[in-house]
Amino acid sequence: MAFAYIVEASAQGLWAEPSGTGNPTGYAIRKGIQTELKRIGRYSGPADGAWGPNTIKGIQRSITAGKDYSGPIDGAVGKNTCRGVELYSRRSGGGLTSGGGWNNIIWNGFWDRLKGVPKEPKPLS
Repeated sequence: MAFAYIVEASAQGLWAEPSGTGNPTGYAIRKGIQTELKRIGRYSGPADGAWGPNTIKGIQRSITAGKDYSGPIDGAVGKNTCRGVELYSRRSGGGLTSGGGWNNIIWNGFWDRLKGVPKEPKPLS
């Protein structure tokens, strides 16, 4: 799958955006995550379901604030970003998949945890 941002070699085969036609759909999860990132001041782009480097930066800001990531906020996905999303999701009650693979269960957990985050006092410029 082609992404609109960099996925480093260490994350190839690990990283996947929410996808599929389940309930909710992958599109709804992607858009919902963007909406929550925007609400809490960690993303300033449109909530359109299309992820780019700024969405990834918002995800990285969230997993950093959750103490699940200490890597750069650079909009590129590496192995540490993947692990940070898994840990962040787990803390919300989201499950990890067998073998560390990605699916909408992880992203639903990530989205659910964002919903409980209060808005940051100073939004992104």
